[in-house]
Amino acid sequence: MDETNVAENESNRSPWSLKLSSSISTPLAPCVQCCQFDGILLQEPVSAMDFRTQEKVLISDVLNALMGMQGTYVRLQNAQRNMDGSVSDQKVFKLVPGFHPSLADIASEIVLMGNHLIAIQAFVNEYSAFEYGRVNNALCAAIRNLCREYLLLVTQCERQSSVDTGFSLQTLRLYTLPTAQSLSHLYSLTCDLILETKLAQKRNTELDLSNIDNILERLNEGNGITDVFNNPPGKRSICKGGRVLRFLSQRIEQYAGDPGIRELLTFIFHESSKPYTEMLNYWIHRGVIEDPYEEFMIKAHRGITAINIDDDYTDELWEKRYTIQDELVPLQLEPLKDKVLLAGKYLNVVRECYSSMDKPWNADNISESLWPTTFDNDVFMDAFLKAYGYANESLLQVLKSTQSLYAHLYSLKHYFFLDKSDFFTSFLDIAGHELRKNASQISVSRLQSQLELSLRQPGTLTLLDPNKEYVGVEINQTSLLDWLLQIVSINGLEETNLAREPVLWLEDNSIQHAEVGDIDKSGSRRDGSRPPASKEIDGFHAMQLTYRVPFPLSLILSRKATIRYQLLFRFLLMLRHNEMQLESTWIHFTKQAIWNQISSSRRVEVWKKHIFQLRVRMLFLVRQLTYYCTAEVIEPNWTKFMEGLEKARTVDVLMQKHVDFLDTCLKECMLTNSKMLKVLSKLLTTCTMFASYTSTFTRSLTLIQKGIADTGSLDEARMAKMEDVLRCYDENYSHNLKVFLDACSYFASIETAALLSLVMRLTT
Repeated sequence: MDETNVAENESNRSPWSLKLSSSISTPLAPCVQCCQFDGILLQEPVSAMDFRTQEKVLISDVLNALMGMQGTYVRLQNAQRNMDGSVSDQKVFKLVPGFHPSLADIASEIVLMGNHLIAIQAFVNEYSAFEYGRVNNALCAAIRNLCREYLLLVTQCERQSSVDTGFSLQTLRLYTLPTAQSLSHLYSLTCDLILETKLAQKRNTELDLSNIDNILERLNEGNGITDVFNNPPGKRSICKGGRVLRFLSQRIEQYAGDPGIRELLTFIFHESSKPYTEMLNYWIHRGVIEDPYEEFMIKAHRGITAINIDDDYTDELWEKRYTIQDELVPLQLEPLKDKVLLAGKYLNVVRECYSSMDKPWNADNISESLWPTTFDNDVFMDAFLKAYGYANESLLQVLKSTQSLYAHLYSLKHYFFLDKSDFFTSFLDIAGHELRKNASQISVSRLQSQLELSLRQPGTLTLLDPNKEYVGVEINQTSLLDWLLQIVSINGLEETNLAREPVLWLEDNSIQHAEVGDIDKSGSRRDGSRPPASKEIDGFHAMQLTYRVPFPLSLILSRKATIRYQLLFRFLLMLRHNEMQLESTWIHFTKQAIWNQISSSRRVEVWKKHIFQLRVRMLFLVRQLTYYCTAEVIEPNWTKFMEGLEKARTVDVLMQKHVDFLDTCLKECMLTNSKMLKVLSKLLTTCTMFASYTSTFTRSLTLIQKGIADTGSLDEARMAKMEDVLRCYDENYSHNLKVFLDACSYFASIETAALLSLVMRLTT
């Protein structure tokens, strides 16, 4: 063979072909000349290759590495030790030593893409499992599509290298540089998601067993105590669902200035959010939660049903039936999360109402094919607002028509505001003996029987009222003043800032501390504690009505709304009781002959006249207060409230108008102002004490008249004492009335103008 043919054959020889050594004189000659790198026998040492051959070898092996496969001179090895000393199980590509430094630098830079690809594929393989949830599955599908496009680029580069003799490592680097940046960020994204999962596992391990609600829920699901405490739920520890979308949204915000990375992340977010958007659509359009892997922002508690809500009349049951999981709320839905919750809850209410009536119910007419596929654009916002409006209107229609909401509201007005309350006068007559007892000695069952008897008396308006079955009676051993002052103090409504406070002053924290449901018949709270110590009160000051309606009416006539009704009722009952006592005083005077006799002593007649005048003044005050609260506060606001209900198009508006009506009545009835409460309480207490002192006045008058008849002269000492007692009542009443009028005038100018009419009538 001539030298030309030898040179041609040498140039065409494959870089990974064997090179026979004929210069080694051993028994096994000719043999393969080999070198070793990390335990791998190499076919040809790098040092034996020229620059061009090294580049060709590297191009071939680097292309293999870009597809995740190791070659002859680019091998897969274990990664270096972590900072904590542990050895990572991740494989990375490494070049065989000996290549030209310029080639090695370029190849090492390109090979990083292969390292990233291997890690990304490992992430995709793991997170494609069903327990990682549908969002992670969609995320992996999106990444898989990106990897497919990436491999297509590698294939094109491989094709180009085979047809272009001038194809170099630098050319390959330039071709893959834009993709390398995207792949690097994709790798960083997967690493951070894995880190998020580890952090979530750590948080759940620390917090899950300290959350009593989670423990009870898992026990209700059929798990044993051992499983609950020894095996925390692993699937809840995975970064999935809304948490993944929240993470992606934050990532998009971080790279807002990089159009390429932002476009990549936006694509991944759109693809990943499709399953979540599907769950969201089912919730806001159907009221159904399709969430087998606990990824959705709304969580349904299985143990709470409409039956439970009827049995245990509390707002908390309905509020806890469906709850928001804040960590699973994507950033785009953060401002809408409360409306998202309500939209589905309202549809659930409508569905249950129709199912209880054995009637078919059709959701909105929007086809599932027209539902938006993502929630980060205006299309979803339009669709959501329509769905939310439909849910509101549907529930509103159910409440107004099938649930007779208006009839219940009128019944509440009759019973709690004593409107056309002929039954209540009869009830007070029947139950008067029981109500005069101390609150702790009253039999609630006897009061309930007497109330039912009064409601069913022939000739009363309540006889034909079907809603009287929902009315009950209970005893609250905390006086109205103490209860109101407790609520005011909890909300921080002081005299200095009352004018700046919003109308909605009775919030959850005050309900929690002052809720009637926390007080049983013995006066003890459910947690075993006692209410703040106060003076023993009688039944007239401790009795309050209840109104327990079934679900879904309890959404509108909730416990919080009922407490507002009870506050107003107890105040009106206090005024009615004062009026009855003062009227009874006059009846007592007319029935006692001693009061009808004209005394020979002018001082006695003046004393009697002052008593009559003081009683009339007190009765005038009580009647004016009653008239003001009913005719000038409740009735006008009730009319506005009913007009507002006619215009209401959503349940939210209806609920807000209802609460606003009650809060306005409480405010204008002076029940939200601590100073007014204290002054008014002193004023009414003076009237009550004066009325209860009637028999003592009668005994004193009898004794003084008997002394005149026996001795012919007036007992000056006894008469002076009688005049001092009367003067004490008069001065106390006059002083408290003046303070009350001054307070009314002041707060009428800065807070409630309605008080001006009361001041004018009391001063004329």
